[in-house]
Amino acid sequence: MAESNDVETEDFCYICFEGATRGPSGELEPLVQVCRCPTRVHRRCVARWQLYSAGKREEKSCRFCQGTLPDWKEVLTPRALPPAVPILSIYYNNTCCRMKVRPGPDGLRAFLRQLEVIVGRDVANVNFVFRCRCPDTGTLKKAV
Repeated sequence: MAESNDVETEDFCYICFEGATRGPSGELEPLVQVCRCPTRVHRRCVARWQLYSAGKREEKSCRFCQGTLPDWKEVLTPRALPPAVPILSIYYNNTCCRMKVRPGPDGLRAFLRQLEVIVGRDVANVNFVFRCRCPDTGTLKKAV
């Protein structure tokens, strides 16, 4: 039986079954080979699969060839996020007050002024106990 050359083979992502597409910001997302397998994928598709498989072997290794997959975080993390402004919540007299936190000596002075407004008196000689949760682990920290 002779092979037919009439069949057109198109390169497509084995996850979403589409060819090269445009990403959210309009840039062309080509198909790439991320492991030793012969198939190609959109980096965003394999990154979503890795995120879905977080904590499992498939997050970091191909389930077929066991090759190491690239880190998914750089693909799914927006590049142009503005820096987050830290917010401190102060609970005093059953009231929650939120204030922006700035670094350095000017930030400390602004914090103390805002604290004086909250408690209604000079805070220079007052001892406070602060409790906060570590953003990475969620563990409760206490500072006196």
